[in-house]
Amino acid sequence: MSSQTMRGRVVLGAFVFLFVFGLGLAMAAEATPPAAPAAAPPSTPPAETSAEQEKADPKWLLFVTADEAATEKLIAAYFEKVYRKTTSFYQNKTDPKDVWISYTLAPAGAPKMRVIIDTAISARDKRTGEVLERRVKISAYYMMPDAVKNNPQYRAALLELNNDFINRYWVPNRIKITRSGNIGFETSINIPGPTTPVHPEMVWDQLTRMVSVWKDYYNELKNKVPLGGQ
Repeated sequence: MSSQTMRGRVVLGAFVFLFVFGLGLAMAAEATPPAAPAAAPPSTPPAETSAEQEKADPKWLLFVTADEAATEKLIAAYFEKVYRKTTSFYQNKTDPKDVWISYTLAPAGAPKMRVIIDTAISARDKRTGEVLERRVKISAYYMMPDAVKNNPQYRAALLELNNDFINRYWVPNRIKITRSGNIGFETSINIPGPTTPVHPEMVWDQLTRMVSVWKDYYNELKNKVPLGGQ
């Protein structure tokens, strides 16, 4: 056999070996299932916002606005979000723009008080009429017995008590005898300008302070006038 024939057989054998080997690799690759995609990491639920974080959110700031209802609604939303306090809304039947919010609060050891939060324009630009300031008024009322209402016999004692109490406590700003003869507590917070907002936490602070001193006032009131077991 010539050397050329021998080299030809060697080359042919090598070619056949490579062909068979490559075919085997291809078949093995087809038989191997593709790797499963990596599992996504478990999602972490967003952390709940704490009350202190909620208070720090500037969305709650009370800016001066001509829209009275917008201010009351923002205060009510803040109370509900931070303190879970449900609000009752009221509207003036003759003026739909005039709205206020109300709560009934009953501190331990004292009768219930109806608390009203209302706002009103406290300053305008004299030239343009633009609203410059808005007052937030917090009022609380106690319904006096009919035997005491507007009775001259007790009026002097009530006025003396109110004046003395105001001198000893800095909340509320005012204690008054209403036209109908009931007792009224009143505190105001002013939003002093378009660039100087007030935080609704200030409103809540004044509200809770008024309620906390109501028990002290009531204990003195029942020693001044007959409340008939109220």
